[in-house]
Amino acid sequence: MTIRQVLLLIRGNWVLLLIAIALGIAAGIGVHAVRPAAYTATATLYVSAQSGDTPQGAFQGAQLSQQRVTSYVELVTSPRVTTEVKRRLNLPQTHAQIASHLAASSALNSVLIDIQASDPNPNTSAQLADTVADVMTELVADLERPLNAGVPAVQVRLVQPAPVPTDPSSPSMPSLATFGALGGLIIGAAIVVVRNSLDTAIRDTDTIVSATSAPNLGSIAFEPTIETSPLPISTNPRGRAAEAFRHVRTNLQFVDIDQENRVFAVTSSLPAEGKSTLTANLGLALAATGEPTLLIEADLRRPKLAELFGLEGSIGMTTVLTGQTHPSQAIQNWRGQLDVLASGQLPPNPSELLGSNAAKKLIADLRPRYRNILIDTPPILPVTDAAALSSAVDGVILVVSEKQTSIGQLRGSVDRLHSAKAIITGTVFTMVQRIGDKSGYYGGTYYQTEPSKIAKHNQQR
Repeated sequence: MTIRQVLLLIRGNWVLLLIAIALGIAAGIGVHAVRPAAYTATATLYVSAQSGDTPQGAFQGAQLSQQRVTSYVELVTSPRVTTEVKRRLNLPQTHAQIASHLAASSALNSVLIDIQASDPNPNTSAQLADTVADVMTELVADLERPLNAGVPAVQVRLVQPAPVPTDPSSPSMPSLATFGALGGLIIGAAIVVVRNSLDTAIRDTDTIVSATSAPNLGSIAFEPTIETSPLPISTNPRGRAAEAFRHVRTNLQFVDIDQENRVFAVTSSLPAEGKSTLTANLGLALAATGEPTLLIEADLRRPKLAELFGLEGSIGMTTVLTGQTHPSQAIQNWRGQLDVLASGQLPPNPSELLGSNAAKKLIADLRPRYRNILIDTPPILPVTDAAALSSAVDGVILVVSEKQTSIGQLRGSVDRLHSAKAIITGTVFTMVQRIGDKSGYYGGTYYQTEPSKIAKHNQQR
């Protein structure tokens, strides 16, 4: 996954992530509210050893004190200490429970030992720390007492009794809120990743380019009015949909730029992805530049071009292929702008008809008369009609619909086209919901595949 795809994933799920973080913070605050506060009191012991009057003796005494400190720190939570503390304070807890409330530490090369005691009651925590300090003082005196009843080599003294704490040491609300926010973010990110892995719908052009190894010619945003006004190039030439279709035209003009006559099949993975609407508007956009353009309706199962242009559909490709009509009689001109060859009568065997030598000869005969020929073919997955025409065209324009086409379906279409030796000229992303980077235009500025990249792809074919 690229950085751009990660950013798009975050942008598409930022509300969920914010909710997860907010819930995590709320959970942290809730834990702080219900969990009893703990107060920590600290008593400090000083460890000293007998030293001689010479510098060497003083050094040896300091070394002995530091060596003893490590052992004394471990003694603080030992059963010998907790047993005596339990007896003196008449505590109901077990030795292990008492030890869990105690901690001891000492800085490196220091002869001071800090004894920490924690308890929900601040007075109890101070009393517990002082009692442990007293027990430690007596225990060390007993352990270090020489056999000859002389002065102990090492002594421990209480230098700082434990003051009663005024502020709780845990749990800290800021820290709990921070951990809650982090936990919420992790859980939210996990949900996003799992949902994204289960969601196979295509949502950006990067995925399309990666799956097809073909450039994206453009993106067409979803237009609610497309059903009632399917030809925005003609009815609303200054609208954003018309601009998007013209941008596809501009990119397509960089394909096979040196070839005088170009023939492209337009197909999709499934029905209702907008291929016929694209074919019609792209044809109008090409014709508007003055280039002779012909649209051929080769979807002999669910033809739509004649309906879009308001033309007669009973005479067209099938009547020409069966010898009932001459091409010049079947081709209809639409408002002096472009020519359209409708489907004609629907045959019982569309795949055989489109894969016939007659179909290939018809396209070859029409090619010299037009700069651009766009052939609207059926979807590639349900039927094999589009693949049957692959050898008669220069390339295939593959239409991909956002949220409708899955990555598996797109890859299946690519495999079928490659099996038929078809060349995928480019892709068009249709029905894009969000106007932004992936939709192809934003605020009038295009962020599409650069024409130079399309030309480079064309040279590599």
